[in-house]
Amino acid sequence: MLLGVGDEPKTHAGTRRRFSARFVASGRVSHEIGRILTDAFRLRLSSDCDAFAVTDIRAAVDLLADAERFVTVVREMAEANEKKE
Repeated sequence: MLLGVGDEPKTHAGTRRRFSARFVASGRVSHEIGRILTDAFRLRLSSDCDAFAVTDIRAAVDLLADAERFVTVVREMAEANEKKE
């Protein structure tokens, strides 16, 4: 989606920030969807930085459901943009 609007972030953090600025702040994507990306990013950072990070099964299941919702929303937006072109 970012590439589609001419934005090419160089890092994961940049991708998250620019997604938020371009799509969440503008209202094109709900704050809930933005939160999903932020939460997943934070979990990834904590697991990268902490060799002993622990995530319980319920949190993992919830994150998977959130990720599926995020992908669904982004896919629908991409398909809608393709139809406009």
